Amino acid sequence: MALKIISPKNSFVQFDTTENLAECGNLPFNMCLPVSADDDLYFQFAIQADSEGEANLLCDLTNDQITMGITDKCAHGLLVTFADKTERYRISPTQVLYNWGHGVKDFKTVISNGGCFYIKVQTSQYGVSYDWCSNCFIRQDDTCNTSVIDYTGDDNQFGFDYCGGAAVADNMETCEPTIIGFTNVATLYIPYTALLQSKYGSVPTASVWVYDGSGDLVEMIMRVALDAFPPTAIKVDLGGVSSGIVKIS
Repeated sequence: MALKIISPKNSFVQFDTTENLAECGNLPFNMCLPVSADDDLYFQFAIQADSEGEANLLCDLTNDQITMGITDKCAHGLLVTFADKTERYRISPTQVLYNWGHGVKDFKTVISNGGCFYIKVQTSQYGVSYDWCSNCFIRQDDTCNTSVIDYTGDDNQFGFDYCGGAAVADNMETCEPTIIGFTNVATLYIPYTALLQSKYGSVPTASVWVYDGSGDLVEMIMRVALDAFPPTAIKVDLGGVSSGIVKIS
């Protein structure tokens, strides 16, 4: 039994499980990618398990199995542990996709200007600890002659999985979200059917949009809960009578 991490081949953030990554000071020339702001790095990765049972453990309802943070050396512990949790999708019986959209908060509190750092992903199963380290990054406060490359998409392309509906090895299909409208209700109980589970897996993402006073749809922070794992229903507490839509992806 074992877990391994898979990075999109075109991602600027790469995790390595088979060989030791060169430390910053040993590189013949500076290959560390510059990072200036907390929100410079968004990325995704997948965890591949040997069995469906191992993948099930990663899909706990509280999403507490994965710990992430930054370190100054791959062999060292975490200097900062990220408090946010990843967006998570079950994309095959043995694969779980993680989308990290929270940047590298507080990295400047422990990494000085010109200092190198790495992103770590940690978990443990059946008494075995897993510790995956990224490629090297360098804090660079001088943003002159630099730029940020930002890429997003609605389809699974270029090695990135945006739909959470297909295994990493077969990620070229298009998957559309499911839109469910509601009118003048305070709570929602949406049956999570076999069809929805086949499209979005056992850990779906649901966002809520309501009409404001101007008639515009505005995304809201609502309490969205799954009744079980695997879920049979999505429950939404709107906090009052509202009209709008729920987007399931």
